[in-house]
Amino acid sequence: MSVMNRKNLNRYRKVYPGIRKTPKYAPYVKAEAGYIDIINDNSGSYVYSGSYTEAPSVTAMPFDSKGTGTVNVNLYIGTVDNLEVEIKTSENITGRIYLQVIGF
Repeated sequence: MSVMNRKNLNRYRKVYPGIRKTPKYAPYVKAEAGYIDIINDNSGSYVYSGSYTEAPSVTAMPFDSKGTGTVNVNLYIGTVDNLEVEIKTSENITGRIYLQVIGF
């Protein structure tokens, strides 16, 4: 299985032979989604399934375990590095925190 680290931006538009330009490369974005189950606690951690060279961007959203919708708590990131992220809440909750991780 081949892994592509960059994409040629010139391939997304018509390039005529008379004005052919050198390729412009852009890195592929790595993205993943996951969740943390929390039972009557105010913190949890998520280990990335992919590998990142630097700390990625992380977005988190809480969801109630009863299925009634979102929880009325504040979420904040305790620590984030290239291996895992720790999410903390303003009070103890029982539910699931959904995460989106985007990095290069």
